[in-house]
Amino acid sequence: MKKIFSVLSLAALVIGVSLPVHSARAASAGDLVKCEDFSAVYYLAEDGERYIFPNEKIYFSWYPDFHDVKTISCADLATLPLGDRIVYQAGTRLVKIPSDPSVFAVENNGVLREIPDEATAVELFGEDWDARVDDVSEAFWSSFIVGEPLAEDEIPEGTILEDEDGDLFRVEDDGSATEISVILTTNQEGVLGEHALSLDDIEERLGLAIALIRVDATAAIAVLEDLIARLRTVGIEDDEAVDVGDFDEVEDEDDAVEDAQDAIDDVIEEIAEAEGDIAEDADDGKDVTASEALLVSAREHLALAQSALTAGDLALAEEHADEARHDAMWARGKAVDSIDNENEDEDSEDAEEEMDVEEDDAESNDVGDVDGGDDGTNGQDNDSSDDSDDSDSSGSSGNDSSGSGSADGDES
Repeated sequence: MKKIFSVLSLAALVIGVSLPVHSARAASAGDLVKCEDFSAVYYLAEDGERYIFPNEKIYFSWYPDFHDVKTISCADLATLPLGDRIVYQAGTRLVKIPSDPSVFAVENNGVLREIPDEATAVELFGEDWDARVDDVSEAFWSSFIVGEPLAEDEIPEGTILEDEDGDLFRVEDDGSATEISVILTTNQEGVLGEHALSLDDIEERLGLAIALIRVDATAAIAVLEDLIARLRTVGIEDDEAVDVGDFDEVEDEDDAVEDAQDAIDDVIEEIAEAEGDIAEDADDGKDVTASEALLVSAREHLALAQSALTAGDLALAEEHADEARHDAMWARGKAVDSIDNENEDEDSEDAEEEMDVEEDDAESNDVGDVDGGDDGTNGQDNDSSDDSDDSDSSGSSGNDSSGSGSADGDES
């Protein structure tokens, strides 16, 4: 079964071009694509289908701009079958149709939960709740699934909360909220942070305390894999995934230079965020050794990206920028509590093993150096880096996805 997940992806419009084009990075599953002759943008999913965003409002509930859209040939685009329409990301906007005053919150997979009355809307979203409401064309309403109305004091699943430290949490279906800041890129954090509700304010309005699930290195693997899956734009079951293959990207030369520079600028911002988080973790007495090692790697890739840009190798510049952003993002979640008993036990065992080796060496008069080996604490799960190579940049100007998006949406 195909699922439209609630968190971060897009599609849109783009550019009529007059400059020459050249081959650039390949587009593959998880990318946003368009072709040279049309402005509509699609999400290329792992099932080999292209999913369209009906309008700009839905697009911007997933992405801040059009920086990551890749242009492929119209012949390649035509080989991709049309999938479903993308719906609003959960936790961003409230929706209604023009002919009905009922207002709905959007949950995971495009499920709509009716807000019973204005008093409930104020309790959940504050006095300015109506500023969150978007009118949705009745032609697209069938893309949503209407669920049960919200119960008393129920917070819609997918609602984004922000605590006093600026950390973001995502509300689960049981009413608890899981920390998500550790898995978000700067772009993702910007989109969700824009729609986040103050944790203190909503607790005060509802008169309850929300159970928070903090995610650290110990809990990261189990918790984050599930979160990342739910933060994809289009989630495909394993038995529906196909070998999508790659499509050569065509791009304006000026745009390619701008994209590479934007990617580097995003990395600089991501590294700055990581430096601040690591400093706070160190002040809290946490072991930041793994985080600092990742940060060093991020800085090295950033330097290589800047050198590649200067040399005119734009593809290599973006490749190193992606690696740097990945390392910096993971550096923010690798600090661990220095009083963790399990880690202390492991460290003690390692120390004893090293002492035994040193004693054996002394007895055999072996003066060679002993390499303790890699205990795996610096390992990274590349699957957790998400399908979203999101990068900040200025949005495309003068591009309107509403018209072309709607036309293509009707085709689907």
